[in-house]
Amino acid sequence: MDEFIKVYIEAQDFLSQNLFQTQQHLQEYEAQRLDAIEKLNELRQEEALNQYGIMIGSILTVQVLELKQLERAQFKDVYVQVTCGDNVFQTEAFPYSNGMEWNEQFNM
Repeated sequence: MDEFIKVYIEAQDFLSQNLFQTQQHLQEYEAQRLDAIEKLNELRQEEALNQYGIMIGSILTVQVLELKQLERAQFKDVYVQVTCGDNVFQTEAFPYSNGMEWNEQFNM
């Protein structure tokens, strides 16, 4: 009978140790899971798109190069205005001439 009790106590100790280790691993995995969810949510916020399909927080670069084939009678001075959300940029205005070049760049 003493041998049975000894083996029973050893088995109980072994199972208790394994149970404790398993609980520690579960806590570590849960912490990792929560960290991963938090990082995923941060990435989703960083990669959110605005109403124009542009990633929020990104920089959009617009380069205005030249004017081609605009009828003179329509305009006195010619310029290009670019609007994106609350951002409005405008090139320098010039009297109309065929083949005008601006080569201006805007970052939004």
